Amino acid sequence: MGTRDTVCWTMAIMYSRCADIDEAQALFDGVRVKAVSTYNSMIGGLALHRKSIEAVVLFSEMLKERVRRNGITFVGVLNGCSHGGLVDLGGEIFESMEMIRGIEAEEEHYGCMVQILGKVGRLVWCSS
Repeated sequence: MGTRDTVCWTMAIMYSRCADIDEAQALFDGVRVKAVSTYNSMIGGLALHRKSIEAVVLFSEMLKERVRRNGITFVGVLNGCSHGGLVDLGGEIFESMEMIRGIEAEEEHYGCMVQILGKVGRLVWCSS
C-alpha cells in the first residue's frame, strides 16, 4: 500500500468513527490497493452507522476483489446484520465462516449471533 493509500485509509477510519460515514466511503473509494484491514475498517464503520446493506455489499465485494476475509471481517459484517435486522443473512454468513472459509467461530462471532437472534426474539433462554 502506497503513502497516498495509507493516508486515505487512515482518514477513512477517522471519518467513520466521527460519524461522517459518507466522507469515509469517499476516501475508501479513493484507495487504489485495498487490503483486508482496509475493508475491515470500512465494514465496521458501515455497521456502526447502521448501513447494514452497504456493509454486506462491501463484504461481498471482497470476494470479487479476491481479498481474503478473516475473523475481524466476519465480526464487522455480523454486527451490520444485527443492526439491520438481517437475521437469515447473518445466519448464512455465520455458517459460511467455517464451512466455506475455514474460519473457526470465536466468542465475538457467537456474541454477534446472540445479538442478531435476541433482537428479533428468536433467542430462547433455557435454565436447568
